[in-house]
Amino acid sequence: MHSYDDHWLHDPSRDRPLNHQWRIADTELVEKLHLPKLKTKAADDVLHLIAADILMSARMYSGRRISYSRSAGHYKRRRQYSPRGYTLATVTAAIDLLEQLGYIVDHDRRPPGRRGTQSSFRPNPLLAELRVDAVLEPVRCEIIMKDEDGDVIPYAESGRVHDMRAVVRRVNQVLAETGIVLDAEGIVAEGVTLRKGDYVMYPALKSLYRVFNGKWTLGGRYYGGWWQAVKSEDRKHLRLDGERTVEIDYSQIHPRIIYQEAGIELVGDAYDIPGWKGTKELRDLCKAAFNILVNATCYKSALGALAWEMGGDRQGAEELIDAIKERHRDVAECFHSGVGLRLQGLDARIAEIVLTEMTVKRGIPVLPIHDSFVVAESHRTMLVRVMQKAFERVVGKTSDPEQIVKANVRNTEVVTETCGHTDYKWNSSSPATAPTSPVALPSIVDSGSSPSVPFAISVAASSRPAGDLGTPQVIEPLKPVVRRPAPAFLRHGNSTPVDWEVRSATRDAERSARNRQASPPST
Repeated sequence: MHSYDDHWLHDPSRDRPLNHQWRIADTELVEKLHLPKLKTKAADDVLHLIAADILMSARMYSGRRISYSRSAGHYKRRRQYSPRGYTLATVTAAIDLLEQLGYIVDHDRRPPGRRGTQSSFRPNPLLAELRVDAVLEPVRCEIIMKDEDGDVIPYAESGRVHDMRAVVRRVNQVLAETGIVLDAEGIVAEGVTLRKGDYVMYPALKSLYRVFNGKWTLGGRYYGGWWQAVKSEDRKHLRLDGERTVEIDYSQIHPRIIYQEAGIELVGDAYDIPGWKGTKELRDLCKAAFNILVNATCYKSALGALAWEMGGDRQGAEELIDAIKERHRDVAECFHSGVGLRLQGLDARIAEIVLTEMTVKRGIPVLPIHDSFVVAESHRTMLVRVMQKAFERVVGKTSDPEQIVKANVRNTEVVTETCGHTDYKWNSSSPATAPTSPVALPSIVDSGSSPSVPFAISVAASSRPAGDLGTPQVIEPLKPVVRRPAPAFLRHGNSTPVDWEVRSATRDAERSARNRQASPPST
């Protein structure tokens, strides 16, 4: 587990991974929790990070266990992603101290090992009653690489990585200046969090990052935005700087990519399977089955996953798989072939182009949700056009671009007594002014060609005086900034990931050899 693992959010049976992004003022932490001063600044910093994390976990995820590793290799492999001084020694010392102070309960220590169940604990429930001001720091690494087991691994820097990171940072800068509000029925504001029923949202989670899976062509989707955890029926109530929004998504993006690569036109609804159609529930099942088939690496795993999806009906799963293969016999070789991550790599590249065109170049806030995007209604037409062009740029020209994207029903006006006057809420009494793009830049959408530098011009984000949520102010655009390319040794360096354990062992051996040479011979 690590702070870039999002799967626990959707699986109540999984532990929450220990995180190091929460920040609480050191003086306030020491005063409220009576934390002692440790021997080194690094140890103090890690203690405060972990104390802030367990405090906020107790407040936001009551009763949820927190898992962490007691293996040195776990932290060595994550040096590229972790704060300075975040090591096995400092982390375990901090957790053991917090247990002695009573802030950690039900501590299950596990022996170190390569795989298996990690150590875990529960924050003391009383911490949820402690009110302190906490902030969530932006993610330390905007680009993350994972291995086949889902563990983060180091990677070599390159010009392409530099470019991807610059896009993510610019998008995060625009989103940080954007008022993102969920104006849905039943939303309750609880301090810095929002709650609806049994799920909690934290509106300060605006920083995006990308996750790749072993190679730069696999995965790469955008994660981290709090709106991604909002249920689909509630997302239509999102507002951007006070303006109502629309969510536009790609129509059957993975089937369309598969058929496009095969040089065959996709006819009709890819999820309309003979014998399994007629209701929305059946179509949703067929969509889930199709996605399982393209993500699975073998028939056995596909069958097992689909049988679980169908409540254990293995025979029904077999029949549905056969029906899907018959419906898509022209591309059946793609099924249970593990092509899913490569398809995600393509849709992530499409999303990168959409965000570059809309947000980096034009300063228009866009909320990515994998293969769909939320934008203010005033920018709907522009987003549709950009999405069409981005798809064709990555996948190839299509006979009917209008079929590539579809728009969901725009959001509805909902102002509730519960949400009407909370701090995070846009002032509903003020006129909702459409955010104006500060500058119009040349674009591949306008010119039909790709610019040589995708983000060469920095755009000033809209800003507002403190307390004034009524009308966004548009700042004059900054002067164009010429991006300096990464140094040659970064652009042409070795693309093989560094084995930090081997490097560390080699350095230790060299150090020991030097010490032996420097030591006087024993008599």
